[in-house]
Amino acid sequence: ESPEPPTSYSSLHLVWKPYVKVYLSSSRSNGFLATKIAICQKTSLPNALRAQRHSEALVPYLRSQKLLVGTEQGLLGYLDWQAPESESGRLGVQSMIFTLQAHGGAVVALERCPFWPELILSAGGDTCHVYREGRQEPIVTYTNPGKLFTSACWSYHRCNVFYVGRSDGNVDIWDLHDTSYRPSSTQPLCVPSAVAWLSLGHRQRRDASAVMHDLMVVGSSTGALHVYDLPKALITATAGQMEGLQAFVAKEEQRLDARAAASEAEPLKNAGQVTPELKAKDTSDPVKMYKEYQKSEREFLMSLGLISEE
Repeated sequence: ESPEPPTSYSSLHLVWKPYVKVYLSSSRSNGFLATKIAICQKTSLPNALRAQRHSEALVPYLRSQKLLVGTEQGLLGYLDWQAPESESGRLGVQSMIFTLQAHGGAVVALERCPFWPELILSAGGDTCHVYREGRQEPIVTYTNPGKLFTSACWSYHRCNVFYVGRSDGNVDIWDLHDTSYRPSSTQPLCVPSAVAWLSLGHRQRRDASAVMHDLMVVGSSTGALHVYDLPKALITATAGQMEGLQAFVAKEEQRLDARAAASEAEPLKNAGQVTPELKAKDTSDPVKMYKEYQKSEREFLMSLGLISEE
């Protein structure tokens, strides 16, 4: 038996305590079981690529107290992780700003774009969405019936490229500069096993800061780890890619706003209007309608043989 440590050393033991506790509660779900969170990371990109994104635009997100959470029920919750403080100085419990039913299955990926943190990539069930922070409707949405999505991540090289892993072992490669309604290409990276994990990595020279290899790491459901070199088409930044992405997002937001305005105006447009069928019924004689009903009822009963002709 090992001897008991002296009590005088107990103060040296490390005690891990959380910096802040976030309590997840929502009126839409009794058990808010979180699976993914989305935060803005300052060191997401290697040194050679970090200068390509706008550092000044990241400051509000690096200091932001807003947190986006995905759950097993497919919900996305947006909340302030800082607990509210009452007048007496006691800390309260965080409350959800809003929740939305984003996916038909558990949220398996929730990640901010490293170049533009306002864009949020989420995947779960058989759907994949791209949201802009502050909007509850997705800018880009894709549904693949029968093929469940298992993971997703943004590209570290091109702001309009992201990757989505599927349960059949394929990886969908999206390029919003090329198309926004379907993947640009699909690669069988670990068929027939399901893609369990998807991430990007960089291997650098020991004697230089230049990136030597740009890698994609794919983990399968059988425990195998696949490492691939990314092609130059996916790692070479195009001129004006950020401006093109911003123009695309602005166009999609205008489309969503126009559709919302049209849906709100449709009930007001139809209010008070009377259809021709309803107008004909309102202007007909009630006595005549009752006699026609009796005639139709009699003909129906005669056809069944329940009554005889008189």
